Amino acid sequence: MSVEKITSRILDDARERAEEILVRAGDEKQKLLAHTRADAARGAEEILQFARKNAEANIKKTQSLADLEGKKEILKAKQDCINHVYRLALDKIAGMEEEEYFELLKKMVKRINPQQAAVIQFNERDKKRFHALKVKWMDFHLKVSEEAGNFEAGFLLHMGETSINCTFDEILKSVLEDHKKEIADILFSK
Repeated sequence: MSVEKITSRILDDARERAEEILVRAGDEKQKLLAHTRADAARGAEEILQFARKNAEANIKKTQSLADLEGKKEILKAKQDCINHVYRLALDKIAGMEEEEYFELLKKMVKRINPQQAAVIQFNERDKKRFHALKVKWMDFHLKVSEEAGNFEAGFLLHMGETSINCTFDEILKSVLEDHKKEIADILFSK
């Protein structure tokens, strides 16, 4: 065989082999691309599912917080309404006609029935009204305190070491506390 034929044959074999390598490389490339695309699609789907779960969790959390804030606002509005009712009741008592008001206070003192000399303490306004009306509670051994109390209506009764709080501020607070549910039911029933 001649050198040219041998060279030609070697070149033909090399070309065939190069073609096979290129075909195999192309096939491998296609397989690798298909595999990479499948992996990317799976990864994208996993990321999407994770993002959806996070979004749903965030929506639920935000909705729960909004619900809680709404409930807090409703509760605050209800408490403001109850406080307003308390204020109206206190203002109504403090605004009673003087004679009727002091007759009520006298009945309260009578219920306590102090057996010893006692000191009754009014707020500044009631102290002046008491003296102006020249209210006489002869049934009781009461002395009016020189010091005015810091409350809206009613009185404090001091008997030695004991003091009894008969201020309407505290009486109404106690009534509100004891009957909060019934008051709320009356105010907020549908």
